[in-house]
Amino acid sequence: MAERWGTRDYGAINGVFATPITIVAALGPTLGPVAATAAGGYGAVAIAAAGVALLGALIARWS
Repeated sequence: MAERWGTRDYGAINGVFATPITIVAALGPTLGPVAATAAGGYGAVAIAAAGVALLGALIARWS
């Protein structure tokens, strides 16, 4: 991060990037079963998560 955005305000920038990850990690134990119930099972959630991961990898390739 320091190479891309510099060392000034490094902590604040790092906090902005870490916030969504922290929120999802905190809510994961609750959202997993809710998503599985809505999708019809954990298999469907796994397929959806794989699709989101693939999409993220494709987007990251062009960033």
